[in-house]
Amino acid sequence: MSNKNAFTLSEVLITIGIIGVVAAIIIPVIKSKIDERKTIVHWKKMYSTLSQAYIKTINEDISPCPRVVSGKCFFASTTSLAFNADFLNAFAKNLNAEILCGNAALLTGNSTNIKQCSSTDGVYNYFIPFKSLAGGNVGCYGTSQMIMRLPTGEHIMFGWGHQGSLISVSLNGFGKGENMLGKEIFVMKAYPYALKPMGADSTFDKNMNGNICKCGKEYGSVTAVYFEQQELPSGTCCSAYYLTK
Repeated sequence: MSNKNAFTLSEVLITIGIIGVVAAIIIPVIKSKIDERKTIVHWKKMYSTLSQAYIKTINEDISPCPRVVSGKCFFASTTSLAFNADFLNAFAKNLNAEILCGNAALLTGNSTNIKQCSSTDGVYNYFIPFKSLAGGNVGCYGTSQMIMRLPTGEHIMFGWGHQGSLISVSLNGFGKGENMLGKEIFVMKAYPYALKPMGADSTFDKNMNGNICKCGKEYGSVTAVYFEQQELPSGTCCSAYYLTK
């Protein structure tokens, strides 16, 4: 009688167990990489769309800046408005965006159905904190000037930081999901001629953040009281970093 080579039941079960353990380790890593790639592609598309509309609006001879300080858009000296009303209205039109809420001074000429952004609103509450990539709350972030919704669902928020006017993008919609910088939220600084992603040259203080503003939860502050007057929250500079990937 010839001998036949075969696996025993215990060997099969051990092999299946090993495969299961390896899969449990590898699959989440693969999924994380796929999700990150989707986020990068989505953000690149948003940055391109917004930059083109921004420049188009400027070319219509409408300035985005109430005033200019050190080459950056800055809030008006007599009010806290971060952008010219005419610019935001034209910008929304060029984006085919719906204005969800805005500062009362910016709503002149718009439909009276547009509500004012409120710190007590359950949906468009501009005090809803963003999260740093490390998971801490990021406070005092300027989103109160106007919130728009693109036809594809992303929200565009306008406000001011202590070092210039800011535009941020929520890929999933403001107030939904984790609201995490570098994952769902990406930030740009407004200049008279273009938008620059946070982390690009001149958008951050090198004395506080180093010569290179890095993307990662281990880089930057876990929390931040002010968005720009101290070390930037982790995830902020993913805005620039991801555009190179």
